[in-house]
Amino acid sequence: MPPKRKTNVSPPSASKKLKASAHLPEENKAFYQSTINLVLDLREEEEQLAAAFVKLPSKKLYPDYYHLIKSPISINEIQKRIHTRYTGESTDEFLDDFKLLLDNAATYNDADSWIVANAKKIVEFVTDQVTAYENSPPADTKHPKIKLTLKNPSSVSPANSASKEEEVTFGKLPELCANLLKDVIDHEFEEIGVISGPFLDEVDQDIYTDYSMFVSKPMAFNTLLSMLEAKKLFSPKYPLADNLQKFHDTATLIFTNAKAYNNEESQIHQDAILLQEYFEGQYDKLRKRVEAVEVNKQKAPKLKISLNKNLDKKPRRTVSNVDDDDDDDDDEVHDVSSSTFDEGRNKGRVKLESEPSIKPPVEIHLDKTTENTMGKTLPTLLESNSIIQESSIFSSPAILSHIAKYAQDKLDASLSNQTSSETEVKRSLFPAQAQQSIATLFSYKVPANGYVDQSYTVSLPNDVSPYISLKTSLHHLLYLVKEPDLTDGHGYLNSTSDVDFQCSLTVNGEVLNQPNDCFEETKDDENLLAVQYDVKLAHGLNMLTFECKVAPSLSRKVKNTIVQEQPDEHSGSRHTRHQLQQMKMSWDVESITFFVVCNSAN
Repeated sequence: MPPKRKTNVSPPSASKKLKASAHLPEENKAFYQSTINLVLDLREEEEQLAAAFVKLPSKKLYPDYYHLIKSPISINEIQKRIHTRYTGESTDEFLDDFKLLLDNAATYNDADSWIVANAKKIVEFVTDQVTAYENSPPADTKHPKIKLTLKNPSSVSPANSASKEEEVTFGKLPELCANLLKDVIDHEFEEIGVISGPFLDEVDQDIYTDYSMFVSKPMAFNTLLSMLEAKKLFSPKYPLADNLQKFHDTATLIFTNAKAYNNEESQIHQDAILLQEYFEGQYDKLRKRVEAVEVNKQKAPKLKISLNKNLDKKPRRTVSNVDDDDDDDDDEVHDVSSSTFDEGRNKGRVKLESEPSIKPPVEIHLDKTTENTMGKTLPTLLESNSIIQESSIFSSPAILSHIAKYAQDKLDASLSNQTSSETEVKRSLFPAQAQQSIATLFSYKVPANGYVDQSYTVSLPNDVSPYISLKTSLHHLLYLVKEPDLTDGHGYLNSTSDVDFQCSLTVNGEVLNQPNDCFEETKDDENLLAVQYDVKLAHGLNMLTFECKVAPSLSRKVKNTIVQEQPDEHSGSRHTRHQLQQMKMSWDVESITFFVVCNSAN
């Protein structure tokens, strides 16, 4: 059993006197809990307004929050105070804590941010609920109404009441499992209250980018409830016990995932243990009811029907789960259920089609870390949706002066009468090859192939100039982002575009953030953004790695993974402090590496 957690309470205000309520403390506390349940269900379209306020901000992600905010509070803390701090004498204590939640959000975030806007909507809702509740008449406790219920005399017998317990069937199993799940969600633990809030929805992997490293199959209470309501979890081909076990295994993922991702001493890890213990207790009750149904089915008499004695004897085919142990029957006997009997009677025999095997869903991984071992893995995206549309290394006119000087030096050497030792060695090894050559112009192009990480090896011609250019052509949408910054089709790259994408080239370990040129390029009647670096190679093997990082809002448009555009996603005023830094961890990255062998002397 995990240790009990201390309640995080802020010191009560001595200057403000709470206004007494006309309702009893027990009524007020019940009202507090019902209002919190309504707050957790508040939605604007598909957005859950209270999602950011269910628990306190992470000290690891937002360490400065606890320096700026003197009295941190969340909906979880308010819910715990119902049993630990609130007296129930006045609803002001409840409403004041929600106002504190709004003040904290406005102190830490921009006044126009979405998180402050959501906090205002929650406080307005709670204020309306408190006003309506205070205007309602209190319950009459002095003269309680006596409710008389007329019962059927036969129902008074304990034996009869026990026999009326609802029998578990396949049709009722999804509803029973959903009710069990809702009971776990709404369960109030002693001195803690309801703790299921963080487990209602799946973890947002855009924020917690390392979640997939610890959890292979995300699951949440609302996800499982949706599966039960849509009747996508169970199959009539399997017994009740197997279907119930599938529900158990799926629900257990909620708790095991939370324990796998969070540290043992964390609050959410401890809450997962408490919820799992309570779930197992409730599940055992339902499991025993299902086992009782299975036992009764085994005791029931078997139904044997001879459809036609004149039919040729053929191997028996069973279409129900009833076993036939009368192997010495001369007639062909079919074990059938009522649903298949009419069909069998009309056709003269029962035809059983083989049941298809259940195959697990195919998982497609669009992850840049997927290794491409000897070209065995498939491309991760369409070529048209690649960020890097084309790459090339070539002799550029921008370095023509270096090539001309290099060619002139070679020509002077060939006209001189002096013969170097290097020339003698080449002549003896390769007598048919010209011993003196001038610079050679070259160009190597690599189109997009659907991989986010690419690498190529290029060996330049002998005695070629070590001065080369590397150019990459980026997707049309990146050009549209950069187009306002271009003058006559040219401009600087990492100036204003760093909010949406960033490029860099690493040459033998040295990072070049700013290219020599950034310009417009036309390919197949579409404008692309070309980025060019002019570099000097070292003698021997050189490693050139170009990398382009794209923000999630722009990447989703390039990859074409969603249809609807999310407005203002990269606007700084729409995010909390440090959130932009967190989002950059999930930026999409494509890279291409050239291993270039240069044989010329520098």
